[in-house]
Amino acid sequence: MKGETADPLYRWLTDTTLHPKTGGDVKWNFQKYLVDHRGKVIAMFEPREDPLGEKFTAALDAALKARGPYEKKPEVELGADGKPVKKAKKTDKEKKQPESGADARPKQDGA
Repeated sequence: MKGETADPLYRWLTDTTLHPKTGGDVKWNFQKYLVDHRGKVIAMFEPREDPLGEKFTAALDAALKARGPYEKKPEVELGADGKPVKKAKKTDKEKKQPESGADARPKQDGA
């Protein structure tokens, strides 16, 4: 769990250079981190801190309020390299063909 073989997320969360206020060794399995929508660690909670307690929920509420309303973005398919994949447009023939799968089967009366 520690050192060069540690998971990249663990190394990132505990990096004291990147996160001087929240970084450092994890004390126990149930240590919690609050990360904002931009990927910034904004809080760290000790293992015994109740995730339903006032301190935790107040921090979460403040983070959500700072985030603002959620706006759904169009879904983008990512390739193996993590970059967006451009989908080929369907031809007229492909558009007319029914989709495969359970939803494509004709519905029968009384079923």
